[in-house]
Amino acid sequence: MKHFVFSLIIILSCFNLLITNKAKAAVTLTIGNYNDWGWECLVIENGYIELVIVPEIGARIMRYAFPNDQQMAINPSNIGEKYDLDKDTYGPWGKGYGYGGFKNWPAPQTFWNWPPPPTLDWGLYTYEIEHQSADSLIIYFESEVETKLASGLKQARRIKVYSNSTLVNIEQYLINVSAKARELSVWDVTQTIVQHDKDNDLENFSVYFSAEAKNISNEGNKLNISEVAENIHRFADTKKSSKAYINLLSGWCANVDERDHQSYFKLFEIDPKAKHPDNNTNFQIYSSGNHDYIEIEVLSPLKRLEQGDTLRYDQFWSASHTSGIHYNANIAGAVLKPTLFDTNSSKISGKYTAFTSGTIKAFLLNNGKQITELEGGSVEAGMLFNIDESLNVSSEIDSVAIIAFDLKGTPIGAIDTWAAKKVGFEQFKQNKLSVYPTVISGNEPITLQLTQATSIEAINLISLSGKSASIIFENKKETKWIDIEVPTLKPGIYCLNVQTPDGVYYQKIIIK
Repeated sequence: MKHFVFSLIIILSCFNLLITNKAKAAVTLTIGNYNDWGWECLVIENGYIELVIVPEIGARIMRYAFPNDQQMAINPSNIGEKYDLDKDTYGPWGKGYGYGGFKNWPAPQTFWNWPPPPTLDWGLYTYEIEHQSADSLIIYFESEVETKLASGLKQARRIKVYSNSTLVNIEQYLINVSAKARELSVWDVTQTIVQHDKDNDLENFSVYFSAEAKNISNEGNKLNISEVAENIHRFADTKKSSKAYINLLSGWCANVDERDHQSYFKLFEIDPKAKHPDNNTNFQIYSSGNHDYIEIEVLSPLKRLEQGDTLRYDQFWSASHTSGIHYNANIAGAVLKPTLFDTNSSKISGKYTAFTSGTIKAFLLNNGKQITELEGGSVEAGMLFNIDESLNVSSEIDSVAIIAFDLKGTPIGAIDTWAAKKVGFEQFKQNKLSVYPTVISGNEPITLQLTQATSIEAINLISLSGKSASIIFENKKETKWIDIEVPTLKPGIYCLNVQTPDGVYYQKIIIK
């Protein structure tokens, strides 16, 4: 087997990257009357994104966007308004679509019907600044105990913002303080714009997501949902009010302004074995029909909460200056054109965005062993970059991983992977192998799902250096599901190698 050595000039020429990476401003927090809204707002900025949170109206996030951009819908009738929890039965919902922005509700909705539980939805949340530095900010928000609808529950959020990144981590908590034990889900709802200024713009706003067509319930086919690539669907708003119930294949969605090239993502873990509320679906899109807003909704798996129990469900938000079909997304970045390696010409191509400023590397492997590593260069958070070059490498390459690193050189994760069919290795976007969760602490169980029952011969865990880290499973078993326990290993990115009679399937996991 041949090994290759590259000069720095050759390596950098392999990637057409945006080499403009500069550390942006530190993470800052300002408390005051943002934009003359009339509320006390927490305004968080890091030079890439702006986040505005209003503790006195349910700790709503009323803004997450690039500077000078707008994503979330804001109801002008409710700006600056606060409502009495005891006297105002419908609170902000008496004026159209509430306040707008982002909020949480407990699900299923049959637990409280309508209007939403007032203390949880528009009541005062306390907050505590748990950490503040130039590199990061952590704030914890908590409601009072709900006494009317969904009585006995509390909600809380912990929000983390980072420097040099568009990523925001949102920990969501549903706490059973004194309610009767029942199965509940964390239901988050973001109301987003579907117009530029005051002009309806049905063609230029999209929501992309990954799902099989059979797992999309489009009530009366009223919503404009189309398959734009294999298992990748696009929603565009229509003049009809309706809702789609969807079971996603992968835990991401992209809300895209096609005209202005702005994309906003929700990233979250999905559990294919879990039960969910509302037709057992984990993702929903609602159109109001009047073009004021749409709702992008994510539901956690149901969990039985006894008194004193807490349900936690995390998300990352991210943003990029991109448009068009989005094929995949995770905390490392998003794929605008899937990675392709031509084994005849040794040409590598793809289009991506990274969510954190840093560097990009491509790892080229054969049969799970690293052949070489290509240094890409610098990338800036949220900016588009392309790979489109022929490389001086052997055709003995059967898989490629595009890895994002932060400014300190710490690996964040694989933005995308490619593999040759000759080893039974399918394109990452086809989701032949699903893994949940993909980020673990080691010595934790994970669930593997294949698209059909298959005889699993062995499961190996391989480090990115190509060394076999551990043999997890070695026993023929025909199944569609398998639960395995990952041994305690050094933090880093690893590749699960699942051997079957049909070929070898790979999926990356991160041990933190």
